[in-house]
Amino acid sequence: MEESKGIVIYGMGKVGKELLEILESYHINVDSICDYNKAGEDYNGYTILSPSECVKRYSKSVFIITIQNKVVIAEVIDVLKELGVSSNNMFFYSNSFKKILA
Repeated sequence: MEESKGIVIYGMGKVGKELLEILESYHINVDSICDYNKAGEDYNGYTILSPSECVKRYSKSVFIITIQNKVVIAEVIDVLKELGVSSNNMFFYSNSFKKILA
């Protein structure tokens, strides 16, 4: 039986915070939060980790990237790949539907 994968949110800006709130509202456990610029800060009971520390602790988890800037997204994907995260474990979350429906 394959080990179940946890969830890591990459990016703790507005969209990352929104995703965390949504997941928690459905009682979906988030293993960790990762953000290069906010590593060491605390948010909502989580200590935000650097990408390298996050991958060390949660290498088999699904990384949900909440960054909205396309250039930065590409950089994040490269960093995660270099750290050993499989492309199959990277997903992207955007709140753009809210903007369209508003």
